[in-house]
Amino acid sequence: MGDDAYIDAFGMGVRANSSTTGTNENLITLGKNAVIISHEAGSNLEIFGREFGTGYAVYAGNTNSAATGDARVVIGDNSTIVANGGSAHAVYANKGGIIELGSADIRAEGTTAHGIYAEAGLKRPVVQRSLPVVRCISAVIPPSM
Repeated sequence: MGDDAYIDAFGMGVRANSSTTGTNENLITLGKNAVIISHEAGSNLEIFGREFGTGYAVYAGNTNSAATGDARVVIGDNSTIVANGGSAHAVYANKGGIIELGSADIRAEGTTAHGIYAEAGLKRPVVQRSLPVVRCISAVIPPSM
């Protein structure tokens, strides 16, 4: 996508999901001045292949530790990222997911919500341990009201 993207979602705003069946990279790139808002509670719970609680404005990775493909989200400067909901995460790098941000305003509102959250896991079982990465050039995280 180019510059000035506006995404307002009841669920995940932007999601690059790691593949459990291949090694291809799933890449989402947004230009500068992006606004991404999510209005849902978050959770990292999967039951019978269905994910519950998808309140993440920007997400890269997979709930499944056996994922082998790469998941990357790149967002340009002057972005605004907001998550509204209990246990929601504005920026969430999960089990090998990579998120690269330029300058950003990040806000998370709700009980146990997080502005930036990263969770480790086995990317390739037993063979390789992969840590999630969040790179942020600069961020302004306003105080809670």
